[in-house]
Amino acid sequence: MRIFLIIAHFYPHPSPRAFRWTQIAKQWRKDGHEVIVLSIPNAMKEREIKIKGITIYNTRRTNFTSINNEIGGGKNFGAGIVIRWMKYLYRSYWGLLIWPDRYRFWIRPAIVLGKKIIGLENPDILITVSKPFAAHLIGNALKKEFPRLKWGVDVGDPFRIADPSLPKAGWLLRKRQLKEAQTLHAADHIFVTNDGLRSAYIDYQSAWTEKIHTVGHFSTLSPASHITFHRDKTFHLVYLGRFYQAVREPLDFLNFALDLHSFIQKTGNEIALHFYGPIEPALEESVIRQVAHKINMYFHPEIKRMDIAQALPNNTILVNIGNRSTVQLPSKISDYLALGLPVLNYHYTSKDPCLAILDQHAFQPIWNVHHDRYKVQEWDPFLHEILTFSGAKVSETNQKDVSRISREYLDIIG
Repeated sequence: MRIFLIIAHFYPHPSPRAFRWTQIAKQWRKDGHEVIVLSIPNAMKEREIKIKGITIYNTRRTNFTSINNEIGGGKNFGAGIVIRWMKYLYRSYWGLLIWPDRYRFWIRPAIVLGKKIIGLENPDILITVSKPFAAHLIGNALKKEFPRLKWGVDVGDPFRIADPSLPKAGWLLRKRQLKEAQTLHAADHIFVTNDGLRSAYIDYQSAWTEKIHTVGHFSTLSPASHITFHRDKTFHLVYLGRFYQAVREPLDFLNFALDLHSFIQKTGNEIALHFYGPIEPALEESVIRQVAHKINMYFHPEIKRMDIAQALPNNTILVNIGNRSTVQLPSKISDYLALGLPVLNYHYTSKDPCLAILDQHAFQPIWNVHHDRYKVQEWDPFLHEILTFSGAKVSETNQKDVSRISREYLDIIG
């Protein structure tokens, strides 16, 4: 089978969607399929490259694309006031006024190149991946030009219809939702990563019930089997990844950590907080100052996936902070499962999709902490479970999921 994949960020980009789809594409090649990828310009500035038998086409870089990426993308801690103000405007207003997103200037050149690729490569199926939603508009244009081409839409995060972080913009938001719905309606299949998002789409349009599918998670990380646990040592609460305004913010968790720290100190133990990754505006200086003098906090640069396990200290407890919505699944949860270390799962809603995944797949100790109904005394049984824990391990099923999931996409579309 010849598969045409349109995704903004592919190898070697470090984003979660790029990693997921690079692994799936590699598995398809391993299974004997031909894979062609169309993405935005890469750092090597080559328009066509091959990686492990995968042909990757890149559109030309434009000044408009660079400007939009600079404003809409993440900035590390310490960004100037002008950049922060522009990012606020983008997230609050420009994010609705510009259609579909900051990748709009990629759409036209990608459609032109996509038509040439289809004529040259003659693919059997087309898969477009978001975010950004611009990828699906490209797919929609190609579907109109080549109606016999089977088209699957993969939605990594909700867009206008189900995104809980958007301001209530009345008629403008409804207009954007209608345009999104028209695009999704044209697709042969829609793929999402959790049942909450699937339900949100079905509630919006019941006609999509039969063509929308939940496809699971996977990780290629190995268990952090070298990590050991000792009662008389500091316990390191480690958060990997980013924070996002209105969706996944740190302040509530930090207040819980202070309560836990006060309780643990009475028992003679200590905890320290570690954050690996870029500091988003959601973790502002003012927030840090509220707690930094009360608890040990360490900020580390983002590390490569292959180096995560070795970077973690003994007595590591992984921290997952759930999103405030029921339609988004943090990509890190599959890596946490794969690392096989204890997880403190801080969540806001009983319908958080992470709860079901941890319950069904986790072998390691899990402490589910609700943001306003927690009891720090539950640390004691959690600690006992950690200290009697036989060591990091992960199910073989989780390690083999990339093969299963890659086949699942093709079985559904094909």
